[in-house]
Amino acid sequence: AACRRLNTQHCSSSALITHQIIIFERLRKSAQSREPPMRSALLLSLAASAAATRVTKDQWQSEAQAALNDARPLSLEAAESGCVLTISGNRVTTTSDSPLKLCRVDHGGDVDASKTVILAMVDSTKYLETRGNWEAFLNKAAYCRKTKRALYLWLGVPSSDILDARHAAPWATCRDRREGNTLNGVKTLGFLALFEGQQPPDSVLYVDADAWFSDVAFANDQVTPEAYLALSSDSELLGNQNRIGGPKIPMNGGLIFARKSRFTSQFFALWWRGRCGKKDQLPLWATLFASWSAASDGAYDFDSSLFDRYAVAHNKRGALHVLQRDAARIRAQSGITAFDGGSFRETGRLLEKPLALPHVLLLPSAPVGSLPALRSDADGTRPTFVCHTR
Repeated sequence: AACRRLNTQHCSSSALITHQIIIFERLRKSAQSREPPMRSALLLSLAASAAATRVTKDQWQSEAQAALNDARPLSLEAAESGCVLTISGNRVTTTSDSPLKLCRVDHGGDVDASKTVILAMVDSTKYLETRGNWEAFLNKAAYCRKTKRALYLWLGVPSSDILDARHAAPWATCRDRREGNTLNGVKTLGFLALFEGQQPPDSVLYVDADAWFSDVAFANDQVTPEAYLALSSDSELLGNQNRIGGPKIPMNGGLIFARKSRFTSQFFALWWRGRCGKKDQLPLWATLFASWSAASDGAYDFDSSLFDRYAVAHNKRGALHVLQRDAARIRAQSGITAFDGGSFRETGRLLEKPLALPHVLLLPSAPVGSLPALRSDADGTRPTFVCHTR
C-alpha cells in the first residue's frame, strides 16, 4: 500500500562452487582407476592450488591508491562540470555539455547542507525520461524538496575503452568470457565525485534510477536516512540484501549508504576498478571480502576464485554461503560485538537482524526497531523506506 503511488506490485526490491570443485571432480574420476597413493597425491595437489587469499593493510592501501589515481580523472571531470539540472514539464535541461557530469538537481526548495545527500545515476536524459524512471525521479526530487536535502544525478558513461576495460586485483581476476562491462558500476564514480569534490557531504544515499521513496518516508519524520545511519556510528557503509529472486546475496548494489571517509573513497575506487561483466555486484562483493581481510591485516582469508564469475558468486554455495560460514570469524578478528545478525548463521538466507562487519552494517529484510525495512521486507505486507521495481 505504501507504494501505490507508482502502481507497482513490489515495495522493495554459498564451501564454494569454484573452479577447484570442477577440477576436483575431474581428478576424482581419474584417480578412481589409479592406485590410492596416486589419488592422495592428486588431492593434496588440488588443496595446494586452492590456497587462500589474504589482504594485508599495506596491500589494501597500495591497491586503493592506484585505483583512486585511475578513477579521479573521471570523477573530477564530472564534479567540475558545474552542472545544474532543471525539471521542465516532462523533460529536464542541464547547464553542462560535458560527457560526464554530476548534476545538482534544482528541486525548487531549500537545502540543509548537514543532511544526507541523495544520489542517482543514469547514462542519459533519454533514459531518465522513460516511463517508470521518470516518475521515480520526480519522487526523489519531491522527497528531497520536502526534507530539505540535496539531490544529485550522475549523467553519462565513460567511453567503451574505459568502461569495458578489466583490471585484475590481487584478490579478484575477472574470468567472464563475455565482452563488455555493465554501466551500473559508474555509480561508484558518483560517490567519488561527491566525496572528493570541493564541498563534500558527510553522507550519501545512492538509490537506483527506478527506485523511489515510499509513503512512509514522506509521512514519518522519524524515518530518515539519518536515522538509518544512526544505527551504527562505526559503520561507513550500510546496505541490505534482496528478498526477491534466486540465490540470496550479501549486499545489493541498488541502495547504499556511505559516510565520507578515507575508507569509502578507497572502497568505491576499488569497486570501480574491479568491473567485470554484466553485474556490478560481483566486484562489490569481492571488494567487501577484501576489505574484511584487510581489516584483520590478512588474518582472515577467503578463496578469491569465488569472484572470477558472477555465476560462481551468485550461487547457493557462493558469496552468501561463505559470509554465513565466516561472519563470526570476521567479527571476532576485528573485535566486533554489536549486531550479530541474529540466526543468520543457522538460516543462511536472509538476515533477521543487522549484521555488523568491519566498516559495514548489513541491514535485514525486516524492520529494525522503529525503522521499516530499508528497501526489501520478507513480509510483503509491511512498508519499506524505499520501494524498488525489482
